[in-house]
Amino acid sequence: MLLEFFFVYLYRIMTLIECFGYFGSLIVVISFAIKDIRKLRILNIIGCCIFVVYGSVCGVTPVVVTNVSVILMHTYRLYKST
Repeated sequence: MLLEFFFVYLYRIMTLIECFGYFGSLIVVISFAIKDIRKLRILNIIGCCIFVVYGSVCGVTPVVVTNVSVILMHTYRLYKST
């Protein structure tokens, strides 16, 4: 009984984590539809931050490293453009 509860609870958590990842994907895709480069970079940074959290929770290091790199590049470009 307790073991069954644990697996059901774990499944619900994983579903929420996956939804979080899909939300991050949606934000990144929407950011590429924006014409204003500053707004694109800001929205993409938000999406990448979500992916960093998602990758950290799921233990997927390449996702974390890639998105941290993109965040740093966008932040640098935003800083240089002001």
